[in-house]
Amino acid sequence: MRRAEQDALREMLKEERVARALTAKDVSLKLRLHSTYISRVERGYRTVDVIEVIDILEAIGAEPKSFFLRFLDRTWRRPGKSDPRIEDPVLEQRRSEGS
Repeated sequence: MRRAEQDALREMLKEERVARALTAKDVSLKLRLHSTYISRVERGYRTVDVIEVIDILEAIGAEPKSFFLRFLDRTWRRPGKSDPRIEDPVLEQRRSEGS
């Protein structure tokens, strides 16, 4: 993963956590990991694989599929790249309702 995508992933994980009024320590303890685990992930001192991201999202109470679709929307569109939007009827309905 390129640096910009890593930064976006960390930022989005933190946004999800903060939106639910959880501290980094709260989430770390839910995962039964060291109290600084989430803080280190969010600050870029620790990388995580996709399974760990899913575990973090579930501990936060966020829905992984929706999160990853938003991640792709945020990071994938660049000049010269096609838009590989994943068709998801639920996400499309949410988008149309929000318009």
